[in-house]
Amino acid sequence: MCDEIIGYVKRIVRGFDISREMMAVDVIRQVGPAGNFLTQKHTATHFRQELWQPKFLNRDTPKAWMKKGGQTYEEIVTRKAIEILVTHRPEPLPEDVCQQINAIAQEAEKELADMQFVA
Repeated sequence: MCDEIIGYVKRIVRGFDISREMMAVDVIRQVGPAGNFLTQKHTATHFRQELWQPKFLNRDTPKAWMKKGGQTYEEIVTRKAIEILVTHRPEPLPEDVCQQINAIAQEAEKELADMQFVA
């Protein structure tokens, strides 16, 4: 869920280009009031750039949502999180990085061995 929210926020923060080119002023003039903008190359090109589409958030009608199983957003993202936890296999760190981490951990153990932490 957080991944999807972050993606949405990134899209908004990126901002919107309202130049003549992006606003398709020339295309609007060519197509006219009753024209079909979906058939224009400009629309296809820029639509893909500008659209943010959620991966998991439901945008179906209630009837279509029920037909697909009626799962809540929480159920969908929980299932995806479990799938990631079960299947993800991170690439191992390079050996020199592991050695550096181990050296840092050993040094920390030595420095903290005699300290008592009180809450």
